[in-house]
Amino acid sequence: MPVHPVRADHADMERKQRMRLAVAGILGALVTLFGVLNVDEVDVNWILGTWSTPLIVVIVLCLAAGMAIDRALVRRSSSSRRAGR
Repeated sequence: MPVHPVRADHADMERKQRMRLAVAGILGALVTLFGVLNVDEVDVNWILGTWSTPLIVVIVLCLAAGMAIDRALVRRSSSSRRAGR
């Protein structure tokens, strides 16, 4: 008996969804482990002074700043392309 094409597509979509969930779970576990291993206090020279801060906070703030800069540059680049520059 031949496999129905709709059922084959549905099974393929379920397999892809399971793979995405597995990868997301592994990445989530790695991020959690990274955070747990980086809770030591470090002295950070902030703009307004020096404070003892957990290392994971410094890492997350740097990641957020990098993402914000990237988004701003991408937005600027796409707007200048639309303007014909």
